[in-house]
Amino acid sequence: IGQEKLREKSARTCNGYLACIRDFISFAERSWEKVINFKQIILMKEPRRKIDALTENETQQLLAYMRSDKTKDELTKTRDLAIVSILLFTWLRVSELCDIKVDDVREELQIIWKNQTLRLVYLFQEHLTLIRLYLFMREWQHIDSEYLFCSHSNNSKWKQLSRNAVESIIKDAGIKAWLTNPVWPHKLRHTFATSLLRRWWNIYYIKELLGHQHITTTQTYLSATNTDLKKTQRLLQAAVIEEESLQEEKLI
Repeated sequence: IGQEKLREKSARTCNGYLACIRDFISFAERSWEKVINFKQIILMKEPRRKIDALTENETQQLLAYMRSDKTKDELTKTRDLAIVSILLFTWLRVSELCDIKVDDVREELQIIWKNQTLRLVYLFQEHLTLIRLYLFMREWQHIDSEYLFCSHSNNSKWKQLSRNAVESIIKDAGIKAWLTNPVWPHKLRHTFATSLLRRWWNIYYIKELLGHQHITTTQTYLSATNTDLKKTQRLLQAAVIEEESLQEEKLI
């Protein structure tokens, strides 16, 4: 790769190339003599990964718009609300959501994950109610599709809903809900993780829910905002005041 093209690449991409070179040199070092030490190839410093997620207010704003949307028929509105709700409150990725079939629907969905392991997705009453309502509407309109979420457009009617279609639904909902920043499906997964962490849930449980192999991957969601830090400080202050009050009551 030429220097000019390399300059256009991100540090993460360049480190991928450098890691391949290091692996080859490490192999060559064991096979031939007089090769440079692979440790002399220094990886570039990568900027800290930024996790984009919705705030609690933005989450409520998005859901409120989805429930009151007047631009769609009831069938499509129910489908889209179910999609957003499931992506917000489970660890599912958009490709896994699109692959769900009607026969799979129960409180515990079994999903073949990206590393070919079988994982469970827990659906709650709110999800199941929306899904049952959507399936009832589909049956009423004689929609026959093996997939849970199917297309309603004339061009691809009743076919499996594509990943691009879901991305378009969520992006359009974010714009119409007057959210400041763009919304996309994986941002809803980020919101699921950060919402759990902000409520002080055990990070090891969250790691298992998200299917991360290493805890360091889950820790990328720990980037604290000023609001989070302020809330933490207030919790400490409240705890100290409560302790002082208890001490005063004992003295009295």
